[in-house]
Amino acid sequence: MRQYSWQLFRISTIAIAIGLLFASPNTLSSQATPAPDPRFGAIGSYFSPQLATELGVGWDRIVVRWDNRQPDGPEDWVVTADELDWIETSIAGQREIAMLLIGTPPWATEVSPHNGVPTGLYLPFDDPENHWGQFVTRIVAENHDQVKHWIVWNEPDIAPDHPGVQLIGSVADYYQMVKVAHQAARAIDPEAQIHLGAFTYWHDVVYEREPYLERFLAEASSDPTAEENGYYFDIATFHIYFDTETVYAILKQQQDTLQAFGLDKPIWMNETNAPPYDDPEAVWETPLHKITMRQQASFLVQAHALALAAGAERIATYKLKDFGPHPAGDSYGIQRADDSLRPIARALGAITTHFAGAETITHVTDDLTQIVTLERGNLITRVVWARTAQDVHLVLPITAGAEAVMIYDRLGRGVELEIPATGHYEFPLPGAECLGPNGHCIVGGDPYLVVERLGN
Repeated sequence: MRQYSWQLFRISTIAIAIGLLFASPNTLSSQATPAPDPRFGAIGSYFSPQLATELGVGWDRIVVRWDNRQPDGPEDWVVTADELDWIETSIAGQREIAMLLIGTPPWATEVSPHNGVPTGLYLPFDDPENHWGQFVTRIVAENHDQVKHWIVWNEPDIAPDHPGVQLIGSVADYYQMVKVAHQAARAIDPEAQIHLGAFTYWHDVVYEREPYLERFLAEASSDPTAEENGYYFDIATFHIYFDTETVYAILKQQQDTLQAFGLDKPIWMNETNAPPYDDPEAVWETPLHKITMRQQASFLVQAHALALAAGAERIATYKLKDFGPHPAGDSYGIQRADDSLRPIARALGAITTHFAGAETITHVTDDLTQIVTLERGNLITRVVWARTAQDVHLVLPITAGAEAVMIYDRLGRGVELEIPATGHYEFPLPGAECLGPNGHCIVGGDPYLVVERLGN
């Protein structure tokens, strides 16, 4: 039985190519590239569109603030050159756009400027005094040729007494906002897709409440027109950060909730990341979780693999670029404010290269390992990592018909392996660095991508 030494997988200075069989993201090239897989996004890609193209980013989210569009009254309509440029660069980069609509103008609410429930919300959607309906109608009419995805607000599940509150209103109010947006958008564009504002999940856990999605669907169920209109939304969206294992668990739980109400809706994970505390250019003095830059890159690979395994239709890294130190000390950017790249950039390049085009996705796990298999035409990518601090001696069966195999680390650095005659590959997986409370493994061990090319 052939043994592959651990040193083989620690190589950091070489990336052996095997002709046209495999593409490696070791070099970020400015050459023309094929259309990216729309499943993989990076929030704010329009701030560094060339980098987004080089990294294979397939979708982006553009925030449109209602209070900026109509700051002083319903007759206002302010369109900035920046926003037009963001749309143009996204389209040029073949990136799908999802527009997030948020921000109540002070004149359009009696509750709280910027995050209050709009006045006139319970009037018919096309009533001139339904200010939210009028805004959605106008923004969709302006952009429907280029934008099909519309996200209604952001994180409405954050409690009103929390400093990060996004919407001060009841679940019934938010349901009405979604319903009005759906009616207004579909009246303009029958192909418009309405997204629920991404839920955080953990705010409900902390406040010991039923999950927001359950409360939202229960509210919708009381509307006799909801069922025939698909509950007035098309896609459920979520934000999941830091903890690798929670990605699969949370997404599956939300799918179960949808199914309990008889709904089969796509799920997007619009934001994910695990910002590091040890970046010497942006040290996080009091981190929420102690995540290293090495772990951040590992998390991104693991989160994408598990999200796909859980059935996510789209995934996006938050975010492409920083613009200075974050007030809380946490820096999320793939690209720093000085345009230098964090290691996570290489991780995203590995994902968009070796996950793209996946047609069949399977997931196998045990107490010690996670294995996600992506079948991609004549390529098969298996993403493997250790779940705990324990090192694992992994044995993988060779796929029937495999003619060549490469193994890539979390940064896309690869070496070619000889296909052993034993019928299986055999190599060690490093245990996780478990820096969480009581030794909790927030991020799994360094992941590897085993990529096989099958014969014709």
